[in-house]
Amino acid sequence: MFYPKEKKYISPSALDNWLRSRSAFVKTYFEGEKGPETLAMTTGKQVHGLIEGGFLAVKRKYDMDEKETTFTFENGVKVLGYPDSYTKEATDGIVSFVDYKTGKANGWKEKLPTDIKMKTTAWLVWQNTGQPKTVDGAIEFIQTTWDPETKMVVPIENKQTEIVEIKYTQKELQDFTQVILKAIDDINAFYETWKDKTDTFINNEDIEEYIKLNQEISDLETKQKEVAERIQIQMEAGGMVNHKTPAGTFYTTTRKTWDYPSDMPVRYEDEDWMLHDVLDMQTAMKVAQKNYELIAEPKSESTSIGFRVAKEK
Repeated sequence: MFYPKEKKYISPSALDNWLRSRSAFVKTYFEGEKGPETLAMTTGKQVHGLIEGGFLAVKRKYDMDEKETTFTFENGVKVLGYPDSYTKEATDGIVSFVDYKTGKANGWKEKLPTDIKMKTTAWLVWQNTGQPKTVDGAIEFIQTTWDPETKMVVPIENKQTEIVEIKYTQKELQDFTQVILKAIDDINAFYETWKDKTDTFINNEDIEEYIKLNQEISDLETKQKEVAERIQIQMEAGGMVNHKTPAGTFYTTTRKTWDYPSDMPVRYEDEDWMLHDVLDMQTAMKVAQKNYELIAEPKSESTSIGFRVAKEK
């Protein structure tokens, strides 16, 4: 059984939430403070409905669409998800699945290899298709735009979708099983601690002072930015890049960016590489580090406090 007795499953979203932000997980799942549905969430549901109804063409569509997909461990805890679309059976040891998203594929090529939600979905598909040798995953982006007439976000007509692909090996998904089991054990143990929490030791005067200081800092940073912009305009008008004062020197900086060609030569340890080779190695290193962090104990651990300003109702 999972943490509260009435909760019998963990979802890809919940697992992703736990591994990325424990405080956000507690707020959402233990305390039940779920935010309102966003425009992006509404748009996603509408686009999924169009795809399932055959009104919107996509490049990747398989046998199983938005089907409840589960796997139950021996301890009774179930992993449950709804993959957007996946193949029912393996062909040559390969199954495929796709996650539809709206918007643009900005940054997903770099983020996808360490995305827990996507990996958990791949794991569910893998478990439900006989644990094949390879699971081919993809994110397909349906580009959207704002329709002033309907006042809704809608797909752009005749706009090609964008695909970002990833492969998961049998060994990788076998290892991920232990990550899920460990997370379940950790969540259950933390839930017992959370149930016994107490605010007896919290000093309300400290809380009020912190909130007051936080607001003062925010107001000062806003004011400082406004003054800095005025000083910059004055310095530019005077043709100055430095202005000395008794308290210090104001100076302007110029930041430049370049688009480096992927075949730009890179020399390292007497070997010639291309820039794309080096970037691929850096990505592979980050993925390896993230995967290691999921299963290994940290060398050290420190805790600090943060503060989120309450949203106005």
